[in-house]
Amino acid sequence: MASRERPQQTLVEAKTVVPSVTDRLVRRQRLDQTLAALLEEHRIVGVWATAGAGKTTAVRQGVLALDWPLAWLTLDASDAAPGRFLEYLRAAAARVSTQAPTGGLVLGSQITHFEAAALLAETLPAERLVIVLDELERIADSPTALEVLSGFLRYLHPEHRVVLIGRREVASEAINRLGFGAVGRLGEDQLAFSPDEAATALELRGIEHVDPGRVVEATGGWVTGVLFEAWKSREHVGGSGGEADPLAGYLGAEILDGLDADEREFLIRTSLFDEVTDARAEALNELDARRLMRRLQARHLPIIWRREGEVMRCHPRFREYLRSLLDGRDPALSRELHYAFGLMLEHEGHHEGALEALLALGRTADALGPASHALPAAIARLDLDLAQSWLDQFAAVGFNHEAFLMRAQLAISVARENFREAVEMADALRSMGALDPAEPENCVFAAWVYWHVGRLDDARAILAEMPAGDGRDVIRHVLSLTGEDAPESIPQLSDGPLDAFTLRISFARGRLDDVLNAPVSRWTPASSERASALRARGDLEATRTMLSEAPGALANLRFEGTVAVELMIDLRQEQAAREALVRARKRIHQSGSLVLETVGRILAAKLELRLRRDPETALAILRGIETGTPFRAYRYLQDAIDTWAGYALLLQEHNDEALARLRRATASMVRADRVLELSTAAVYLAEAEALNGSDELAEQAAKLALATASRQGSRYALLQGLDDFPSVLARQIESEVDHDGPWREIGRSMATRGQVRVLSPAPIAHLRDLGIPALVCAGEERRARITKSYALLAYLLEHEGRASRTELLAALFDFRQDDSTRAYLRQAAQTLRAILPEEIVLLREADSFLLDGASKIETDTMRLRARLSSALTLIGDSRLRAAQTVLDEHRSAVYLQGVNCPWVEARREEIDTMLMTARIDTAVVAIQSHRYAIAQGLLADVVSVDPLREQAWRLLMRVSAAQGFDDLVIDTYRRCEGALASVGLAPSASTRLLVEGLRR
Repeated sequence: MASRERPQQTLVEAKTVVPSVTDRLVRRQRLDQTLAALLEEHRIVGVWATAGAGKTTAVRQGVLALDWPLAWLTLDASDAAPGRFLEYLRAAAARVSTQAPTGGLVLGSQITHFEAAALLAETLPAERLVIVLDELERIADSPTALEVLSGFLRYLHPEHRVVLIGRREVASEAINRLGFGAVGRLGEDQLAFSPDEAATALELRGIEHVDPGRVVEATGGWVTGVLFEAWKSREHVGGSGGEADPLAGYLGAEILDGLDADEREFLIRTSLFDEVTDARAEALNELDARRLMRRLQARHLPIIWRREGEVMRCHPRFREYLRSLLDGRDPALSRELHYAFGLMLEHEGHHEGALEALLALGRTADALGPASHALPAAIARLDLDLAQSWLDQFAAVGFNHEAFLMRAQLAISVARENFREAVEMADALRSMGALDPAEPENCVFAAWVYWHVGRLDDARAILAEMPAGDGRDVIRHVLSLTGEDAPESIPQLSDGPLDAFTLRISFARGRLDDVLNAPVSRWTPASSERASALRARGDLEATRTMLSEAPGALANLRFEGTVAVELMIDLRQEQAAREALVRARKRIHQSGSLVLETVGRILAAKLELRLRRDPETALAILRGIETGTPFRAYRYLQDAIDTWAGYALLLQEHNDEALARLRRATASMVRADRVLELSTAAVYLAEAEALNGSDELAEQAAKLALATASRQGSRYALLQGLDDFPSVLARQIESEVDHDGPWREIGRSMATRGQVRVLSPAPIAHLRDLGIPALVCAGEERRARITKSYALLAYLLEHEGRASRTELLAALFDFRQDDSTRAYLRQAAQTLRAILPEEIVLLREADSFLLDGASKIETDTMRLRARLSSALTLIGDSRLRAAQTVLDEHRSAVYLQGVNCPWVEARREEIDTMLMTARIDTAVVAIQSHRYAIAQGLLADVVSVDPLREQAWRLLMRVSAAQGFDDLVIDTYRRCEGALASVGLAPSASTRLLVEGLRR
């Protein structure tokens, strides 16, 4: 048998090759042109039609005619598992991109299938190419598979084109976001044969003396009906296309009955395989397979033949009909065939198919072999539900004590953050000596869960047994959070599955750059870690956007229990923060993680302090942690408790106890090199030392806060501490001699932060208020016929959703209060109501207007302020790049362009001033980074618009002096002097001193 078999295609190859078609093919230029036009106009084209409508053939011919790079994937029912679908999608993409990732996902990385699909899309070359997904109905009922599709479609380059083929239209979140009309459609009517095409098809098949028009009328132009003569069937309903399913009736009764008995039997039995070879047929006891295949090749059947007749592939609907006949056979015979089918799949290396076939038959012992290969593969690509279902089937019959099955259960429990169950598996594996130090991943998983549940001695015992290498280094890194000293070394990323654990601990230690600069790969970093680092650096807008653009993609326990809560606290969304805490608390308790439970309680205290300024409640929570859990073994948690308890005690004026707490926290953080919130703790310590009368120690603490911020590349934690105790900043500014020194710069940043409006965590509408205004709801642009409606909406949003009629008339109509302006205001309000989404309502209460749901609307200006604020928290090149990006994007921005009224004009001046200040601050950063050309350009923009900005002139002098242009220093001073003289002013003493000092 094997000696006669040619090497078969692998399953991946079979699914990613462009399908073969019959030699007797009708060329349909009409369809080629239609598809080409759709692909030119639309990024996605859906080809939705019933079985046998010629979808695959039409698309195949149409895309090949375009001569673009082509990736093709034919789906089947097993692809409903998201990881498997992603694996095949990656294989298809590899045919058009050498950059496509070559491996699967990895347990422990927490990277989701959505993220991995997005990453895959971004690796494709930014050029015109086509991706075809065929038989999409196979995954239509799998939300997880559709999430993969959404991630892939959303992040494709605009030049990429996608064709989706299916028997029914498939809804996807990414497709829905594109809006109506953004997706092209090719349907039943367009695919149907015209009389001329039917005539050509009949002629190619040697059918003469038949009226093509009558055939088209009888079949509705249904391609399979024409090709296989369904128009002859008495059962066929004329004009019904494929919907009446004559393939099951006509082909079953007319064609199968016209075959010899052994030919019929061969087709029915081999229908288990999607592609039939003589070796596969012989595995099903069809000993005369080759001869039968030769005979069938001469028949007129809905079958595609490849490799000169050595591979047979039935039309999908025909195969379904044959399978239904097989399922109706004698159960004993059916089981025998399915068993042979499963063994053949195992022999070919299709372990997952073999496993599923054998488990379905109850042949559990036989399934152990393929399971040893299939389980690691499914877990690695995070098809956890699928892998768990296999384990459950083994456990149901007592096959749950095999070591490899227990290791699989450990891995799944870690991925699902079910630490209680994972500990049971780790204990069992250790007791039977099956936790092999030579397999570092399983050892790291075990140490990780022991660390989470408070069993640190067990984690250390595993560490002691580990040989030198990445696994040992990662466990030591994890345990470093419990120690009092800095780690001897930080594990280097190895482009392997343990990198995710390294980055998670790196974040907890405050090494934000390590997380954000880690290469995006299938291993690292997960969105939860990247989102954590972005929030900790103060980029709340990017964090919020990441969350809103990938709902569900960040739903792991750590994100829900920590990052989401901290984001809501930072956004000052108290209700959302409390709801996030409540949602996470139950899951955390069920998980069994002592660490996450403690972190959640610390965050509850932080919420009371930051959002309610309630030290009594916060201290009650923190003292409850100290008396109720063995948290002291985790030094980093003790540091956090001391920090927030110190803050609360300062608010209560218990200064001595606060000072002791804060000295202990900062000393511990410095000694152990844990800097995530060291800047904040040091600010609190500076306040406590000052209250204690220790001015020198207060100065040292403030310097520690500033130095830590510089090391992290962000002043966000520092600024948060200064928000709580602005007196620390005031003292530092008072003692700073340099007018452009770091503390004064921080003071300017604090002023900008105070102007930032709180952004909604999940906006449902966006007011485009920079440029030509419009309201955008769910991707749909809504325009008001009265432009004052935009000013009305913007005013209400800037005033917490409420304003009196008198205020609005003053702001929008220059204090005019007559019948005409009142009527105009009513019309503007009515127009605004018409474009608002239904969740947001404009109400009239007596003499006031109330915008119910105002917090659900964001504006360009809100996002501009938030992005500038985020940029100003950064330091050095990161800040320069971030600020420049924002400033360049808004170089010519006009607030509510085309809308004119006193309030709008005042707002324009405010925004111009804000951008001017940001240019000056960015220029300072550029000077510090020796980027003099950038600084000069920014400052030139400032003085050209506002020549009275003396600070900008001083900075221009510094730029000229730094480049050795002494003459330009004098020239710049004289220009400054002239600009000020035009309004009766003279340069300040500090400016005169500066120019004299630079001249020396």
